Amino acid sequence: MILALALAAFGYARTLPHMTDRTAFEAGAAAIEAQSSPQDYEAYDRLYETYATPRNQIKRISLTLAAVAAGAILLFHRGLNGLISPANKWLIIPVGLIASGLTAWGAIQDVEELYGMAIIPFWSGADAATARGVVFGIFPMTLLLVGLNAVFLIGQKFNFRTRLIPINLRKANLFILGELIITAGMTLYAAWYLNYCSLLSAPLWFYFYGSILAIRAQAHGSADRRVA
Repeated sequence: MILALALAAFGYARTLPHMTDRTAFEAGAAAIEAQSSPQDYEAYDRLYETYATPRNQIKRISLTLAAVAAGAILLFHRGLNGLISPANKWLIIPVGLIASGLTAWGAIQDVEELYGMAIIPFWSGADAATARGVVFGIFPMTLLLVGLNAVFLIGQKFNFRTRLIPINLRKANLFILGELIITAGMTLYAAWYLNYCSLLSAPLWFYFYGSILAIRAQAHGSADRRVA
């Protein structure tokens, strides 16, 4: 239902114009760039608010809701008890690698989306700053986390195909549980600021960390979580 409403709202947003007066907006933006050194971001924000229609806000809200709903469907389409870890470790690790790549792409694409909607000025340099942050920070850090978690799996005897819910907190590895909590926090942050591209990796991260958490907890004594 939420996904259908979000897509309907997105369709409505596409029928609206970007600006009430595109020519006046572009002229004002060019004037701010030419007259200000450094450029006046507050003046640009006021200019945007003067000419922008609800199109972009409706689009961002609807796509954020759609991303959240699609992620929930992906994870829970078989119900809570149907969320089960992969059959072996070689299926878990690729999930983390794909999530890492999606995280890097989402961070860059969210900024590109803001450029495309003219929410941030083209002269801001936010794209270059984001790209540097992704190349030198986000991407290698997420790969490192995937690698550290892979080390937990290699050479160990675990029972895979384990139920992820409920989490046995008494048997949970605190490091992995912390990663899962941080993932939840970052997902809420992305949703609050309508960074819908960044949300696309969230279900993969939840599944990746949740699977490792569950199989390690099962290995430490929660045999009742084993799926036949």
